[in-house]
Amino acid sequence: SLSSLPAQEGVRRGLRILYAAYVDLSKPGAPPVHVGAIAGGLAARGHDVTLIASEHAGAFEIEGVKIEWFRKRLPTAMGWAKEAAKRLRSRSGEFDLLYIRDFFNCNAILRAAKKSGIPIVLEINGLISAEMSSGRFPLSFRLVAMLDWKYSLLRRLRMSNRIVVVSPELIDIFGKMLGGREKFLFLPNGVDIELFKPAVDKSRLREELELPADGPLIGAVGSILPYHVEGALIDAVETLLSKYPNLTFVMVGGGPSEELMRERISRISEGNRIRMTGRVSLEMSAKYIAALDIAVAWSSPESSSGGWPVRLSAYAACGIPAVGPEWGNYLFFRDNGALLAAEGGTSENISRLVSWLIENKSETESIGRRARELAVEKLSWDSIVLKTESLIEEILIKKHQPNLGGNNERR
Repeated sequence: SLSSLPAQEGVRRGLRILYAAYVDLSKPGAPPVHVGAIAGGLAARGHDVTLIASEHAGAFEIEGVKIEWFRKRLPTAMGWAKEAAKRLRSRSGEFDLLYIRDFFNCNAILRAAKKSGIPIVLEINGLISAEMSSGRFPLSFRLVAMLDWKYSLLRRLRMSNRIVVVSPELIDIFGKMLGGREKFLFLPNGVDIELFKPAVDKSRLREELELPADGPLIGAVGSILPYHVEGALIDAVETLLSKYPNLTFVMVGGGPSEELMRERISRISEGNRIRMTGRVSLEMSAKYIAALDIAVAWSSPESSSGGWPVRLSAYAACGIPAVGPEWGNYLFFRDNGALLAAEGGTSENISRLVSWLIENKSETESIGRRARELAVEKLSWDSIVLKTESLIEEILIKKHQPNLGGNNERR
């Protein structure tokens, strides 16, 4: 435990950390979980954490964290960033470090921290260029985002002391832009291993959730996005339903394409054996996952390379073997024995691998055990917070001992 170690020279215990997050924290999903886990985890480690957020973030509380909401004069991300920068300049003596969740046009905050001599950790949670190319956003929004990608992102990379990314492939992409990989650290989105855990009594849990007690139970849990409707997943499920008369498929979650998914399922001849729950709480998501025999997941190569597949971390923590495509961060789970990767990400290969798991229960149980071990050892929020704290301490040691490799130049 870092808290049991003697304080290192040049670094104070109870560090004063300013966490900036321009994201809606009131909606269920990965952002509020991630922000809450990192900010709350650092606070629980004895640090003084202040979270600044836009008024659109909604009601949100984190134990031990001071949260400040404020309005922006200009109704844009850039307007909020400028207001946040102004506040940071006026209170620069109150903070030892800025931890900022990247959003486009946020350069003003980083410039203010740099001019005030405050070290910066930049956290990047996805690949905006891939997201914008999906066509799911208005043209004006995509244009602004792409301009930021081409002209502002490199400045943020240069101003930051260290950069945390949720995907190893982001290091390759941003490392080329920056001309080196030294600043980057891969830290995946974590998972609450106390909430997401294997079921003690799966039969009783299925009864509670009003799910069939007999027959294979396959499921997908998480947001429903356009590529889920058009991708290979439902075709694979349709094949499995025709092959196994007692199989049930449950889709848990909602999102922008939920209604399109319902329409597509309504056209399947065996669609009455597909259950759709809509959005549920995080606690209910954990129960549904733990009740499964096998989990399935699918995403486009672009989205699975730039962002972390949070649902796979949850599947692993519940000890549920998963089947997904053979690209992006799915390979992390494959290489750690928690997932079977379908060649080409095709529906035929997804259904073939699920069938193999259904018919080889000992292998299914073995994969489930490895998945849980992976979650405990590498994906728990405790481990992610400890690595984040170590990174922060390293930055501040270098700031106070520049002869050991500190980098205080201004760009």
